[in-house]
Amino acid sequence: MHHGGCKGPDEARARTAGLRVRALQGPAAQTSAENAASASNDAADAVTKINEFKGIYYGGLTADPATDPLGAAPNAGDFYFNTVSKKFRSYDGTAWTDMVSVGTLKRFIFSATAGQTTFTGADAFAKTLAYRSGIAE
Repeated sequence: MHHGGCKGPDEARARTAGLRVRALQGPAAQTSAENAASASNDAADAVTKINEFKGIYYGGLTADPATDPLGAAPNAGDFYFNTVSKKFRSYDGTAWTDMVSVGTLKRFIFSATAGQTTFTGADAFAKTLAYRSGIAE
């Protein structure tokens, strides 16, 4: 019995296995590093997209905001949900206005005569169409 450690075929197999493990660690470590870098880039891209969205949709607020959630001035097309009025509001580049939704859709019925294409005043049911540039109410 030898007490000085493994000698012979067992030691040779152990060394060979160790070399194989070390050889495999190189490519596996490289792949893991590449996967981690890719995941990091994906996470950074996701944060960028979230911040872009925050700069357009502000979430629920109680009043018209002076800045977007990131601190920048609002841009035309930005919008938020007013939790007091329960309406979405959008910024037109100058002011905040209520967004038209299906719940506020109004229908007007006019009778055309002789090729008429422009209508004013009350419709067939005495409803009057109000018009603001870019928005029909």
